[in-house]
Amino acid sequence: MSANHTLTIQLVDDRQTAVNATPGFTWPAALNKLYPEDDTQSFTIKIPRPTTYYRYNYTEYCSRSLFSQWSRIYDCAAIAMSAILVQDKDYITDAENIRKANESLNFGELDSFDGIGVFRQILNCTRASCQGPHSEQLAEQFGPCGEDIAQLPSSYAKEEGLRNILNPLESLCSQVIREPEPDIAGPGITMAYIMQIALGAWFIMFSIFIPQTPKTSMIAKAARALRRLKKRFRKQASLRERRTEPWLDRLRASRFSVALFSAIVEFQEAQVFFTLAVQLASISMMVFNDSLSAIRIDWRAAKLFQAGNTLVVLLVQAELQRKKMHWWYTYLLTLIVCIFYVTIQLIGREDEYPGFKALPECGGSDGYMASILETCRSGFYDNGFDSDIMEDVFEPYLSIILISISFITLDQVAQISHLRGWVVSRVDVWRDKSLAIRRTLRCGSILWSLLWFLMNFFLAYLSFSTTYIILQKVGGTLSKKDKWTFGQIVAVLLWAPVVFKYLYLNIFGVKAGVGNRIDSQYKVVERDEDQSAPRSSQQSTDQIPLTSTSTGYKNVPNNEDGREYGGLEYPRTPKWGRHSSASGRDGASSVGSLEPQSFPWSNSR
Repeated sequence: MSANHTLTIQLVDDRQTAVNATPGFTWPAALNKLYPEDDTQSFTIKIPRPTTYYRYNYTEYCSRSLFSQWSRIYDCAAIAMSAILVQDKDYITDAENIRKANESLNFGELDSFDGIGVFRQILNCTRASCQGPHSEQLAEQFGPCGEDIAQLPSSYAKEEGLRNILNPLESLCSQVIREPEPDIAGPGITMAYIMQIALGAWFIMFSIFIPQTPKTSMIAKAARALRRLKKRFRKQASLRERRTEPWLDRLRASRFSVALFSAIVEFQEAQVFFTLAVQLASISMMVFNDSLSAIRIDWRAAKLFQAGNTLVVLLVQAELQRKKMHWWYTYLLTLIVCIFYVTIQLIGREDEYPGFKALPECGGSDGYMASILETCRSGFYDNGFDSDIMEDVFEPYLSIILISISFITLDQVAQISHLRGWVVSRVDVWRDKSLAIRRTLRCGSILWSLLWFLMNFFLAYLSFSTTYIILQKVGGTLSKKDKWTFGQIVAVLLWAPVVFKYLYLNIFGVKAGVGNRIDSQYKVVERDEDQSAPRSSQQSTDQIPLTSTSTGYKNVPNNEDGREYGGLEYPRTPKWGRHSSASGRDGASSVGSLEPQSFPWSNSR
C-alpha cells in the first residue's frame, strides 16, 4: 500500500461530531458508519476527546473493564478498529498524530494494541446476551436483540475484515426501547410543563411587584425614604415625588391586577391536579410494567418531570400564603403532591435490580452488565435518559422540598383562628415585660422573613435547573410531528380553562367573569357601590350580594337575623376556607406585596 493510504486519529469535542450522528444513533450503528467503505483510501477515525483532566488509560480499560461504561465500548472499539486497519490492512500513521492522541487516551502503539481482543469481548457478550441459556428472560426485561445478530461470526477473520462483524452488529439495538413513554415525557407533556412554568412565572412575577396595600408596600416605603433623603438637600419636595402611592393605588385597583389575583388560585388548583396526574401515571407505570428497560427509561423521565411540577406547585403555594390567601384546600393538595414526590423518589431508586446477575462474558467477576442491551438505553451520545439524573441530586431536591413544605405548613397552621389569637395574646404579654423580649421577637420576625426568602430562592433555582434539563433531554420531540398523538394534544389543552378565564377577566372584568359563574342568590358588586348604596332593614336571602374589595370579594352584611357583623358566618367561627383570620380572600389587611413573609404569629400581620 502506498504512503498516501494513511490513518489519522482525530479527537473531537462531542460524540455527535464523531460520526455526524443524530440522537437516535447507538454505538453499533456509529461503529458501522465509522468503518471505511473502501479500505484502500486514506481514512480518519474520530474519537471523542476525554472531558476531564484525568489521563485515561485505554490500554487497561479496553482489556479489563470494557463494559464498565457504555461510552467506553465505542471508544475502545474505535481504537481497536484503528489497530486492525494498521496491522491487517497496512495503513500507515503519522507519529506526531499518534503521539497527541496518546496524550489523551494512552492506548500505546497501534501496531501492538489488541484490537482483535476488544471485538472478541463484544462478540462474546453479545452472544451470551442474545443466544445464551437465559436469552429469553433477558429479552423480556431488556428488549429483543436485532434480527441480524444470528449472523454474527464466532470470531474475527482477517480475510473477511471487520465488515463481517459490524453489519449484523448494527441491528443489535434496533428493537430496544430508548425513549420514554409519550404519556410520561412526550411532546404534549413537555409543552404542558413549559406552559406550567411560564404561567407560574407570570403569576408570581406580577404578584410580587403589584402591592395589595400600597401604603405599606416596599415601593411606597422606598419612595418615602427617598423623599426624606432629598429634603435634606432641598427645602421643598417636588409634587411628582408624592405620586407614588396614588399610582400604586390605581395599579392595585386596575382590572389587570384584580384578574391576576382572582386567577392565581385557579392556576394553582389546575397545576396541582396536573402534577398529581403525572405522579399517579408514574406509579402505575412502575407497578404494571414488566419491562426493566422500559421502567428504567420511563421512571427516570417521570422522576424528572414530577420533580419540576412539584417545585412550581410549592412556589405558587408559597406566594399565595405570602399574600395571606391561606386556603386549606390548596394547602392540602400541595401537601399530597409533596407526599407523592417523596414516595416516587424513594421507590424508584436504582441501587440494584433484584434477580439479575452480571453475565461473565459482559464483565466477568466485576459484574458490569446483565446484558449488552443495557448499552442501548440511550443514543450514541449523552442525550437521553441513559443515566438517572434525579438519583445524582436526590438529597438536595428532597431536602429543599421537605424544608419548604414544613415552612408552608407552619405558616398555614398559624392561621387557625383560636391558635393564632391565643399565641398573639401571649406574645403581647411577653412584649410588654422587657426590652430584650421585644428585640428577640423582632429578630425572630427578621429571621423568619430571611428563611422564607431563601426557601423561595432555592425552589426557583431548582425549578429553572430542572426545566433546562428537561428541554435538553426531550425538547427535540416538540418538533417531531409523528410524536404528536391524540393524548399529547389533550395534555396541552389542560391549561386552556385557566388561560381563557384569566383573559376573560382581563377583558370583561371580574364582575362579569365571577357574576356569571355563581348562583343567582348572589351577585358581585364593587366595594364603592356597596358602600354608597342605601342599606335596607330587611334583605332577601335571594339577593345576597358579594361585594368586591380592591383585594377580593366578601359577603355583604346580613342583618336579617339581627346580627351586626358582616358576612354569612358567625364571627367566632374559625375560617377554614380560603380566608385567613386577618384578611379577605386576597388579603385586604396584608402587608405590601414586596414585604417579606412575616413571622406566623406576629401581630403585624
